[in-house]
Amino acid sequence: MDKNELIEYMIGREAQRRFVSAEKLREYGDFAWYKGKKAADDCCRKYNKLTPVQLARTLGLTVEEMDGPGFYYSEYNTVGKKIVLFKNTIKDKFINVEYHNLLTCEYDIIRQLFLAHEIFHHLECSNPEIGITYKQCQVTVFSAGPFRWSTGLRCLSEIAAHSFALSSAGKGIIH
Repeated sequence: MDKNELIEYMIGREAQRRFVSAEKLREYGDFAWYKGKKAADDCCRKYNKLTPVQLARTLGLTVEEMDGPGFYYSEYNTVGKKIVLFKNTIKDKFINVEYHNLLTCEYDIIRQLFLAHEIFHHLECSNPEIGITYKQCQVTVFSAGPFRWSTGLRCLSEIAAHSFALSSAGKGIIH
């Protein structure tokens, strides 16, 4: 998928999208994409092109690989600063289903993309300069008089993390 297809796909899965105009959704999607790209550029400069495995170690993250529930590829847990890669799901659902779109089917290379994705989530949570992406674009879902209920679009953090991972790959960090 290219940038625009990925943004449309991710926004299309967002429950709160019905409260936002198509134009504003595109603006939010572009914001998230460029935020992830900028974070990758900054990391590349700051950490001198470390691979995701090396970067995780440098950032004090624990990386664990295990079989998972079959519908998640990976996750970041703020408690314990831990990234979990669900090896079976990455192999069975991502590599075996999406292989026709991939440049490689090697698990060791693909796992670095997922690792980079989760590193971005760590950076969102731990670096106030980056901040949590989905909280930066609030959408009002209900209002009555002075009362307003607003929420973020969770897909924006995913778009930014995808952009971070793909930008990292484009810089030759993932190999």
